[in-house]
Order: sequence, then C-alpha cells, then structure tokens
Amino acid sequence: MHTYRPKPGIYGICQTCGNDIEWHITQSHAAIAALREAMRETPILGPTSETEHKGWQIQPQSCKPNGARWCPKAAVRIVERGTLHMQITPDRMFDTKQDADAYAVKMAKELIDDHGQALA
Repeated sequence: MHTYRPKPGIYGICQTCGNDIEWHITQSHAAIAALREAMRETPILGPTSETEHKGWQIQPQSCKPNGARWCPKAAVRIVERGTLHMQITPDRMFDTKQDADAYAVKMAKELIDDHGQALA
C-alpha cells in the first residue's frame, strides 16, 4: 500500500485550523485507505445468495453498522404481492457476513413457516 509522506511547508498553512496543508493531505489519504478497506470487506454490489422457500424469495442483506459485528437482515418477497422488508431483531450479532446471512435466512424461513399465509 502506498503511504503518502509530503514534505512539510510545501503547500502552506491551513487558514481554518492552522495545521500544515500536508496534514490534511495525509488525513485524506488515510481516510481513502480506510474506505477502500471497508469496501473490500463489504462489497456494495456483491453477489446475492437469494433463496426460495414455499414460494417466497429470501435475499440476505446483513450489514455491519459502524464497523461493529454483523447484524442479520433479509428482504422477503413473494413475486405476485411485492416485497416485505424484514429486519431480524439483532438479539445476536455475528463475526462474519456469511453467519449473519445464514441466521437471517433461517429466521425468515421460520417467519414464513409460522405466518406465511397471513403475510401473503
């Protein structure tokens, strides 16, 4: 990974905070590197692993809020009726997206099994 190390005094002093402009450049590079790392961990348009259960489509959409552990989440839909977005209550958090997605799918299937007719 490239590390940016500007020479002090080249760009001058920030009129707002009084730091060298180089400090802001270094902070920007650090923020970009952190964002790139976060995007590698959580692809925005990653592949989906949609599952069908009793005519319902379940698409896991687990998320990692504020860099914490993974929170299980799923979108549940029946084609002819539209989409029911379901947030699994985060009584459990997971270390990996795969585990959170598996739990979200399991809970969605239980919801469909128990209340599918009422939801349709």
